[in-house]
Amino acid sequence: MEKTADRKIVRMPVAHAARSLPIQVVVTPGSGSGTARATALKLCDGLSAHRYAPHLEAFDDLDSLRRWAAEDDDRFSLLICVGGDATQSTTASAAMRRSVPFLPVSSGFGNLFARAFNHPTSVKGALDLLERGEVLHSDVGLRNRELFLCQESYGLIAEVQNAVEAAARAPKSRLRRWLAYYQAALHQLRQAPSARLRVVVDGRVIAVDAALVVVANVKAYGGWIPLVPDASPLDGLFDVFVMWARSRRDVFAKLLRRHLRIPGATAGTLLCRGQRVSVSSPGARPMRHQLEVGRQQLPVLVSPETATALERDLDRPEKAIPLAASLVA
Repeated sequence: MEKTADRKIVRMPVAHAARSLPIQVVVTPGSGSGTARATALKLCDGLSAHRYAPHLEAFDDLDSLRRWAAEDDDRFSLLICVGGDATQSTTASAAMRRSVPFLPVSSGFGNLFARAFNHPTSVKGALDLLERGEVLHSDVGLRNRELFLCQESYGLIAEVQNAVEAAARAPKSRLRRWLAYYQAALHQLRQAPSARLRVVVDGRVIAVDAALVVVANVKAYGGWIPLVPDASPLDGLFDVFVMWARSRRDVFAKLLRRHLRIPGATAGTLLCRGQRVSVSSPGARPMRHQLEVGRQQLPVLVSPETATALERDLDRPEKAIPLAASLVA
């Protein structure tokens, strides 16, 4: 299938330009079991050894990072973010404002955005990527005009995630974080049913009583629960997953079947793609979120091999299937 002009990937080398101005390194020290600061310091040492000019900024919370990303006007040639998905989503707007390449160095729990581009987790890998990498322009998501890189979830998954992440002392180690998620899920099973969700994709009503919804720019929840296995941050579309269920226990059972790859796990679900999504719920605490794709707005540094693989993936015929033909009941 031939590529159309609006789907073409533009690849640009970056190593020479990165020496024209300082390289900004941003870190939230609490990410990655508390190892993010050490990673950022080691990265700055490596950049200096390679004759780059690094400048490090550390932020104790996402609010202070958000203010910096929105207001700081310092010039730099490249923005490196050491942290997890939340840190990366908050930082990305600073790269977009300046049109400079963005390089995530994963130091979190999910790391879904970095995995979508095969980004390194080590300092050595980041330095190698800087020397030989190329720039692609990734899509971003906007929820009520607030930027996100990975996904927005509604229903049981979101409630469990919010319960764990909002805890005064959220676990840092990967094992303890997994246990916290399972404990939160069991606790949520005893709560009142979630509000039913109305979903509209590109002007078409997809559901009026959904129990769970995921609007994804990347492969949300990775291989753990493959809800949107073909989501791409380069195709200008969200992948939208919708589940119907009678109760929280029914939702949990369906997610468990997905996790275990049990046949028939897709029953009572729907998967489609679109550029604009509305998710709303009535009741005492009404909610309405408007989500849209910001196409090719974030310059991202990737390896030449990853750029080629993503370009090949974008040419798969199913990526061009319109919403009406992509519904899977």
